[in-house]
Amino acid sequence: MQAVDLRSARNTLGDLAYEHLLRAILSHELRPGMRLRPEDLAAQLGLSPTPVKHALARLAGEGLVDHRAGLGPIVAQPTIEEILDLYECRLMCELHAVREGFARVDAPFLAELERRLERHEAACDARDTSFESQRRVLEADRDFHGWYMELWPNGRARTWYAQLNTHIRSYQISNRMRARAGMLVEHRAIYAAFAARDLGRTLDAVRTHLGLAKQSFLDRATATADDDANPPPDRADAQRNGGVSE
Repeated sequence: MQAVDLRSARNTLGDLAYEHLLRAILSHELRPGMRLRPEDLAAQLGLSPTPVKHALARLAGEGLVDHRAGLGPIVAQPTIEEILDLYECRLMCELHAVREGFARVDAPFLAELERRLERHEAACDARDTSFESQRRVLEADRDFHGWYMELWPNGRARTWYAQLNTHIRSYQISNRMRARAGMLVEHRAIYAAFAARDLGRTLDAVRTHLGLAKQSFLDRATATADDDANPPPDRADAQRNGGVSE
């Protein structure tokens, strides 16, 4: 990890440590199951251990860091089943938000939803294989969904929703999940349903979109698990030689 640049810092040291560690977890620089020694991380970031410990506590509260007896903090290792449950929770939250606030859908809301939709489409058009590109796509996707989540007036519930989405995004980024070809069409269908002021159609569009996203995750996760269980000969040789291919 790169050291924290304090020259232009506007947040607290704990916030800066949190942002750097979160990025390292999302990018898989800090891999699932890896031990997180506060002193070592502090030295890498150029900070004292105290803000790093605060950041690790915050990440633990969000479920991205676990504590194991004798090991201390480690990067969390969610199972496929746990991520599938998060997709179900995400669906429940989004459907409830739409039902709860549909009467507040107006022209300014639709204009902002369309702006975020176009931003996501532009990020998809510009994407490449880099981590930064993938992050921009997923963050634009998050912002599109996050806007109609604002229809739900319960701020604490929206915070929980954001946290469960961070877990899903962590898997997507670390496993290089590409944006599905149908995702943009599905987003357009959600926007069109909102624009038509049709509650039933909007709920169906959201349900269809998240159902396909969940299935895409399951397909990718299953394929990854199969690849790990049955690596090709060159990869298996590399694993036997400590990860170095001859």
